[in-house]
Amino acid sequence: MTASASLPDDELVRLARGGQRDAFAVLYHRYVRQVHDLAATGSPDATAAEKTTVGVFCDLLRHLHEIPADGVAATLEHHTKRRTRGHTRGTRVPTLTVGTVDGMWREIDRRWPSGDAPRRDMDTIVPITAGALVAVLFLGTLASTTRRSGVGDPDRSFEAVHLQEEPELFPTIPGPGVTAAEESTPDREATVALPTAEPTLAPSEPPSETATPVEQETEPAPTEEPDAAPEVTINSPDDGATLTSDGRDDAGAYATVTVDGVAVDDRDGPDALTYSWGSSIDGPLADAPTATVRLHVPDSELTATHVLTFSATDSAGNSRATSVTVVVTRV
Repeated sequence: MTASASLPDDELVRLARGGQRDAFAVLYHRYVRQVHDLAATGSPDATAAEKTTVGVFCDLLRHLHEIPADGVAATLEHHTKRRTRGHTRGTRVPTLTVGTVDGMWREIDRRWPSGDAPRRDMDTIVPITAGALVAVLFLGTLASTTRRSGVGDPDRSFEAVHLQEEPELFPTIPGPGVTAAEESTPDREATVALPTAEPTLAPSEPPSETATPVEQETEPAPTEEPDAAPEVTINSPDDGATLTSDGRDDAGAYATVTVDGVAVDDRDGPDALTYSWGSSIDGPLADAPTATVRLHVPDSELTATHVLTFSATDSAGNSRATSVTVVVTRV
């Protein structure tokens, strides 16, 4: 199912939770301009640094699936006007670079390894990267001005006070083939020499031949989290839907309906899952997440209540199912 730009927020958030990448894209394009407009017209006492919203919006996009449907716009507006915590002599601008923005997308890739999340394509990365570069230029100008003026802090520079006292809003995730140690260098190194002494035994106490060995404490090996069953959602038909027959075959009158479901697994991608649709009356219907099927009405009845069940099984054999009820009337 493709998320339409005309869908309301609650429907887009529901689809995004189900793994629909188009829903993420629609929400992003719907609110990115609004976020920057709100930042430009924020509270009168807000400084230019406080109006820098690129980093905040990236964070909200990453956690969009956790925001209630009716709170998307309000949450974005709230965060564009918030002040940075932890400083009394100034406001810290998040240091955003192309690398840190790319790190945000890598985090999305890690949390949705199946690929059901927005990808790093030019339609989405270019606006964010442009905003990030503006933030970096502003940061350099502000730091240079503070060093020249020396106002309020003659002994310590702006960078030392405001940029090194807090971690990055988005820690850069090492790229392929690069270790974390190669990407960051400690600010200072210190070594402390500890006195050592050779153990000695008193002459009157010879070593015991039956000395009890000292047991070494070992940390338990980390346990891998169990492979969970896929999360399944039925998008169509709705639970309690009513249909009328529109055809007839050897099994009797039937109604044609398109069934559509989504399954998201913590380890397997969509192509690695096995799908199944079934009816309480017609039995197995399809083995794909989306299919057009026939729901029959027995000749002895005027209506038939079908319980449609959609299930998904991952490569480890973990399975989960969900159901809806559909009533078909013979005409």
